[in-house]
Amino acid sequence: MTPNADQSYDKRKRSINHNVDFKQKLSKAFTDLSFERKIYLVLLLTTAVASVANIFFESVEIEAKLKNGKLNRVLGLGWRTLSRKQDIADFEWTFWFSDLRESIIAALVGHVIISYFASRYLKPVRHTLQALYCIYWVRAALGPTFILIVVSYCATFYVVSALSKSRLMCWILTITSILLLHFDSFYMEVLPSTIEVDGTFLSLAYVSLGFVTLRCCSYAFESIDDRSSKKGQQYGFHRLLQYNFYLPYFFFGPVMTYDVYIDETMPTHSKDNLLNIFKEVAKTMAGIAVIDFLLHFVHVSSVALDLEYMQTGPVYVVGFLLFANVMLDWMKAWVLYGVTSNVSNVVDGYKRAPQGPKCLATICTFADTYFDRGIQHWVCRYIYDPVGEHHSNVTKETIASVLTFIFVTLWQGPGIQVIIWATLNCLGLTFEFFLGTITPQEDKSKKRLVAFILGLNYWCILLFNTVGISGMETARISAKAMFFNGSLWNFTVAVVLGYCYAAFITLSPTSKDKTE
Repeated sequence: MTPNADQSYDKRKRSINHNVDFKQKLSKAFTDLSFERKIYLVLLLTTAVASVANIFFESVEIEAKLKNGKLNRVLGLGWRTLSRKQDIADFEWTFWFSDLRESIIAALVGHVIISYFASRYLKPVRHTLQALYCIYWVRAALGPTFILIVVSYCATFYVVSALSKSRLMCWILTITSILLLHFDSFYMEVLPSTIEVDGTFLSLAYVSLGFVTLRCCSYAFESIDDRSSKKGQQYGFHRLLQYNFYLPYFFFGPVMTYDVYIDETMPTHSKDNLLNIFKEVAKTMAGIAVIDFLLHFVHVSSVALDLEYMQTGPVYVVGFLLFANVMLDWMKAWVLYGVTSNVSNVVDGYKRAPQGPKCLATICTFADTYFDRGIQHWVCRYIYDPVGEHHSNVTKETIASVLTFIFVTLWQGPGIQVIIWATLNCLGLTFEFFLGTITPQEDKSKKRLVAFILGLNYWCILLFNTVGISGMETARISAKAMFFNGSLWNFTVAVVLGYCYAAFITLSPTSKDKTE
């Protein structure tokens, strides 16, 4: 055989072996399940399939009602070849992946190309080139005045941190900047005059300024705390500008704290590295395809806003709608933050870059459900861990949780819906801390007790996050339909489904403490 034929044969052999290994792993994963966990899995999957079918037919009815003018809501154009309308009730997905899709792809592709060539041929000015490329996109999208606003933010935080060397002063400046962003009329007057487009880019400007504030605050805190010999090199004003004008995180997030930014490694663009990039791109495209399919065939967001259906629909479908809407929110974060984090990690060498959220289908505690891992790391590093210290004192832990959610509320905008969402999640997190002494032991009876508690806890997670996603009224009606309408059947079904889900996770031989 020729060398080329040998190589082709080896590739086919590796491909066959890979497929065989995957099938063996899949078969082993199912056979390793205990009989009890198989029952839970079959029951959950059956419920999910029945719920999807029910929601599909309800989606068809919604489209018919829209055509007849019986509903005020609208659906997008969707896929004309399949005669399917798109569910556009979810604002964030429409904002990021419909209105700004082409701009996001073009900006990230350009950043990858520039970073690749700069890391190979222009290493000393790599960060400067990245910053200049980001400034080009910021100017194109938001105008030159917005760039001056960002630079003024950087200059203010730099001067305050350098002169005062006080964390308190930096906190005052941070809170003031956030409050001005939400309440001051200055931005409402200045930004629209510099952004000659629709409200989409105006929303993008507010989101970007929020991220800029957190990055400047992170730089100030790290500058005050750092006493190393490299402080002069790492904390110059030019480094603060490079840190802020880093395109993968400028518009889209998540927030990368400054200690992670300066702890970079020079990327190595090997074949394996490029292969990893293609793998992550393929995963992202698959995620987008799944979400797009759901938005066209199963209108979970619109159905969840149909309060009449949420009152009268089967209890298992109502529960699945709660799960599906929170899962959709998780998938948005996974796609968007996964893309930017992978670019930062694989292309630019930030190995500690914020990762995507933990899968909602594998967790049942409030501590794991914050989808923006960048914000989670930020508040833990600068609020939750310093106040809670070793997280062993109930009083300090409660104060740390309250302060954390107060700040998150201010940053996201202190509307009534956000305040209710933050309050409920803070109570849930505090409740989990009090239950920290209840841990799954080897005794399966104790694990089942924990599964019962975590099953109810998981319904609280879905309901509390529904407040922020679909509104207080949807969450209230859903809770009433499942637990408080006087129907023993509905209550039993909800408790059993929650228990099956939590028990499937908790009874795993490798499961860790779910209340840790």
